[in-house]
Amino acid sequence: MRLTLSNKSKENLPLNKGAAIPAVGLGTWRAGPGEVGKAKEIGEGIRAFGVPREEIFIRTKLANIWHKRVEEGLTISLNNLGAEMQELPSSGRVRAIGVSSFNIRYLERLFSAPTTTIVPALGIHPSGYAPLGATNSPIYNKMVQDIAAKYGKSVPQVLLAWAIQPGWSVLPKSTNESRIAANLNGLKGWELEEEDLKKLSSIPDRFKAFTDGWLQGVVRWG
Repeated sequence: MRLTLSNKSKENLPLNKGAAIPAVGLGTWRAGPGEVGKAKEIGEGIRAFGVPREEIFIRTKLANIWHKRVEEGLTISLNNLGAEMQELPSSGRVRAIGVSSFNIRYLERLFSAPTTTIVPALGIHPSGYAPLGATNSPIYNKMVQDIAAKYGKSVPQVLLAWAIQPGWSVLPKSTNESRIAANLNGLKGWELEEEDLKKLSSIPDRFKAFTDGWLQGVVRWG
């Protein structure tokens, strides 16, 4: 799937179970108190603004300690959010499930399990949960900055466009109101040329380092 940038921040991307996920969301991980960084604060914000539940797509992640107790972890997360969510696909409490920070070995075990019914080539939707990076972020890459100048856009907007145009969804994290607005509204009416998409994809030093003991080392792609 390739999206146009006519209004990408409003696009909803289809998932294999029939639900649709917004192309651009708001990441809240590690946001401090009062910055909508905690599940309870997110739930309070949703209720305070009166947004209908059916208009909100909430994505949450199981902490490592809940990997063997998925239902219990989900219940705690829902209680903290104070929001009714769909059930697990088998029970109806979630709209879709996914994986995060899985290495190749874990994915191979998942896809080879007899209980896995999704065909990987057809049923996986990729999503960037930290598309703007942090330390050593591509925001500081000169080539990316030059491409941004070419289009008269910010570097974050260029990086988000690079991810969204092939059909990914993204969760840029920010607690700055103007940056949140720029992330959501700065993708309208333009798109990256194929040449620039290839340049961004060719950056050789994209990586993510994991320090958790359950997923050691550095995972590289590109």
